[in-house]
This record gives sequence, C-alpha cells and structure tokens, in this order.
Amino acid sequence: MSSLVELPSELIDAIATSLPSSDLLNLRLTCAELDAKSFHQFTEGYFRAKQFMYSRYALDALVEISKSRLGRYVRAVSLGPEFSQPDLTDRGHMGEARNRILEWLKEYENDNRQMERTGLDNLMLHEAFQNLPNCEGIEFRDYSLADYGTDSFGEASFNRNVGQDIVNLREPYPFRSLSRAFTLTLEAAQAARLWIKWVIVQVADTYELCRPALEFPRPPKELDTFTFSHLRVFKVSINNGYAQTAEDDSLRRYTDFLARTPQLRLLGLSFLSYYDTAEIFNRLVSASKNLTELEVISMYVSEDELLEPILRLAPTLRSLRISGVILHTGTWQSVYGRLRDDMRLTKIEIECVEDVNPISYLGTDKVARYSGQTEICYDGPDMKHFLNSLTNCIVSTDGNGGSLTGIDPRYFVV
Repeated sequence: MSSLVELPSELIDAIATSLPSSDLLNLRLTCAELDAKSFHQFTEGYFRAKQFMYSRYALDALVEISKSRLGRYVRAVSLGPEFSQPDLTDRGHMGEARNRILEWLKEYENDNRQMERTGLDNLMLHEAFQNLPNCEGIEFRDYSLADYGTDSFGEASFNRNVGQDIVNLREPYPFRSLSRAFTLTLEAAQAARLWIKWVIVQVADTYELCRPALEFPRPPKELDTFTFSHLRVFKVSINNGYAQTAEDDSLRRYTDFLARTPQLRLLGLSFLSYYDTAEIFNRLVSASKNLTELEVISMYVSEDELLEPILRLAPTLRSLRISGVILHTGTWQSVYGRLRDDMRLTKIEIECVEDVNPISYLGTDKVARYSGQTEICYDGPDMKHFLNSLTNCIVSTDGNGGSLTGIDPRYFVV
C-alpha cells in the first residue's frame, strides 16, 4: 500500500484543496516532500491575492513576502487605509489595561508617521514590487466594505495587541490619505515595469471627502507607458468635490492616465456625491477608447447627460451597468428605448424602481414618493426584446418611478 508521500503531486494537490488552513499547515510540516507537493495549493489559496493595511507593520510584511519564494506567486495586492480612533471608555477598559493599549497604539502610530515623513513607505513599496514579477492587479479599499477579511496583514495584529472590540476597522482613520498610497503604489509598479491588468479603487462615501484627489504617476519617459498600456480593468471611486477646481485640475489627471491605457476594456465610475457628475462622466468616457464594459454608479443627471457618452461607445460597448443614477430631466422609458435602438448590448444591469406609492403629507398638498429598488439583469442574445419590455412596462410621471409589472421574473436579480 502506497504511503501518502508516494502519491503523485496531482493527488496531493487535490487533497490539499479540501483541507482547512490548520490541517494544510500540519501536512506541509510533515516532511519536505509533502511541503513541495502541496506548495502549489498553498500559494494559490493564501498568496495569490494578499491584503495589507497601509502601515509600517503591514508593509514590512509585504516586503518580506516579496523577498521570499512566495513573491513570484502573488498576483494581486490590496491596500487599505488605517483604523479609526479607539474607543476604550465605552467598553469599560480602564486602569492598567487602558494604559497598555494606549501605549501600544501610540507607538504604532508614531512608527507610521515616521514612515511617511521619511518616505520609508515609498522605499518599501518600490522594493516589494521589484520582487513581485507576476503581480497583475492592485486594489485600494477601506474597511467599511464587509468582505475585507481578517486575513489582511495589520488587522490581525490589532486584534492581538488591542482587541477586536476596541478599534473600529470599519471607519477610516483621518491621518491616513488614500491618495498617498495610491500614487506611491502605482509609481512602484511602474518602476518595476509590471504588467498591470487591473486597478480598482473602492472606498465608502464617508472617506476621502476632504482629501486631495488621486494623483496618477507619469511615465519616467514620455514614450515609456509599458506598465499601464496593458491595463484592461479600471474601477475608481471619484471624489467629485475635487474634480473640476481651477487651481488643481485633477480631472486632467484621470484623462491623461486613461490616454495611456489603449487596452482598457472595463471602466467603472462610482461617484462619492450625486451632484456635479455630468462633465466628469462625459470627459472620462470620452478619454476611454474601445470599451466593451461600462459601470456607472451614483449620478444625478439628465437623460441626455447620461446617454450621450454611452452612445458614443456603441461600436464596441457590450455590457452596461447603471446603479443609483437619478434622472432630473427625461425618463427611464426613453433611456431604455434609446439603448434598444442605438446600442448593441448583450448584457445589462440596472437598478430600477420596483414600486412607487404617492403619500400625501397630512395637512399639505405635498406628495412623497416611496420607492423600492430592484436589480434587473439580462445577459443574452435577445437584448432588444428585453429593453422593449422595460420601455413598455415602466410607466412613470417623473422619470424615476414606475412599475415593473409584466417583466419576465427571470430578469430580476435575487
């Protein structure tokens, strides 16, 4: 009877796939041969994509991983901002325990401030990306997003030293600036001449509202656009409070960057404020050539302001997602009709109004409109029929209300 060690690597890899992390660790500690045969599954499961807080502790870990044999297996790096102010009093932490926690936090924060003042974070990011030759994706996000797990470097350290119930990792700490992490990380990837295929920025609308806009790195040489010339996916949360200021035309930074991404196929734009979005949307879409997918989230625009940039993409655009978009002029029926007649979409996702009920305020002639949101999705060859059903079924008085009665239930996303 063959022993476990004698099994071929393919079977060991299949076994390792079904093991929980503790058992996989024990298997790899058994002997050098099992360590080697299970190494592929170990790297795929735990190092293909890694998450790091933007702190001295976490960036040290990033550098060490990059310098080890694990570095070449990392495909994606996620970076998030810092934690919020700790709340000790409300949780009953007093006396010696409180002093110990505060001392640890003070030392931790001093390390991070010193790291940024001296530019050590810049050096560490450059060193790390030089040793991540197969990294193809970079993500920037905050902890308000529920799927940012406790496996990120930095969060586990807080749980050990401070306590999970004390520091609120769902709120960003005001000292950290996402724009700094964004700029330095992209510069490091550019210096390493990595083949970056996707960049995603996801932040909550409560974060970065009073921060500088994102600063995109410029190529060291005008013709050296290697790193981002391969970019195929770019999703970004836009702080439109900074997008059109005369003294700091950050919108130009976006368009210049997009001009260096000839292979970009998916553009996702999520606005942190509903207002003043039309010009930004128009210019960013105009700067993106040959898009096949477009995502638009949170805008307050007219029907024409929404559709004109989209219709210019008619020759190539095949997938469209619209979410949280409010029309102040025009109607959704007209939007669907124009998409039906002028586009060649094969996939569409729309956040629609499921129901509208007029509610009169007591003693006044004012009417409030209650609406429930429903995600509708269609992916198939009969797009014109689907859009025609939307056009015929949604009846509205203000362009933002209506009824979905009569639409095939299979189009609803549950």
